[in-house]
Amino acid sequence: AMLANFPAHLMADMTPEQRTLTEQRFLAGFSSHMLVGTAEQIVEELETLSGLGLDGIALHWLDYNAESRQFLDEVMPLMEQAGLRSSKVTGVRDRGDR
Repeated sequence: AMLANFPAHLMADMTPEQRTLTEQRFLAGFSSHMLVGTAEQIVEELETLSGLGLDGIALHWLDYNAESRQFLDEVMPLMEQAGLRSSKVTGVRDRGDR
């Protein structure tokens, strides 16, 4: 019961390998699930989580300005292609802060 507070319905559908990896990431990330890798690897992990029933996430980065921009530029288009996100994003303004 290492992940007592982790949603049981997500854990129930995981393979033993996915469960172990999730437990390790959860503990290493102080109760969060870390997404680390290439844009393609991150989208693949998000597809896996979506397939397990997760329908939303909250993200944070060490270097918010640079890494959130990289996420928008590199990961979001792949998420749209995978059907994980709509291409219409509201409430986001690009002020040219690149």
